[in-house]
Amino acid sequence: MSNVLLEEKINGYLVRILHDDGADNPILEEEAIKIAVWCRNYDFGNCHDFEDPQEFTQFCKNNRVVKVPIFMLDHSGITINTTGFGCPWDSSQVGWAFLTESAIAEHGISNPMAQLKAAVDTLNDYLVGNCYGYEILKQCACCGSPIEVVDSCWGFFGEYDGDVLEEARTAVPETESLEAWGARMGQMMSGNPKQGSYAI
Repeated sequence: MSNVLLEEKINGYLVRILHDDGADNPILEEEAIKIAVWCRNYDFGNCHDFEDPQEFTQFCKNNRVVKVPIFMLDHSGITINTTGFGCPWDSSQVGWAFLTESAIAEHGISNPMAQLKAAVDTLNDYLVGNCYGYEILKQCACCGSPIEVVDSCWGFFGEYDGDVLEEARTAVPETESLEAWGARMGQMMSGNPKQGSYAI
């Protein structure tokens, strides 16, 4: 079961930020950026066109490519970056993140280096488990207990109190005004509810 990391009450709803235990590797859905990795124990890239680094190097000589290195630290779990870790025993370069000239043009990428580094950062969040989602639950008007999930979304990476929380806050339904509630209750009690009304 997903772990609740944060709860916040807004407009009669309970917002929960949870750890996403079933997150998918985000790079597998990436069309423009390719990540080629040559590592004996791990395969977290989305490009398997090159048998070894030498073949990739030859590809870069024959094509216009923007690339950044991928370094991995393997110590009680793995983490990656584009700058290195300064540990000669448990870290080394294991691959490249790259964009071809045609991919840059096709997807209208204005800052290829920034896009590549951001993609590696997101992939690292996935690898270290910084994966989150949110649920929005309607609260009981009497006791405040959550009674049903009215919305949810998953697949956020980074900090659990960052983009996922902001997205959840904007997804909370607006509170029904007292006037609108009174009118709806009157329609229901008269036995002639308008189209679109609902029971509580």
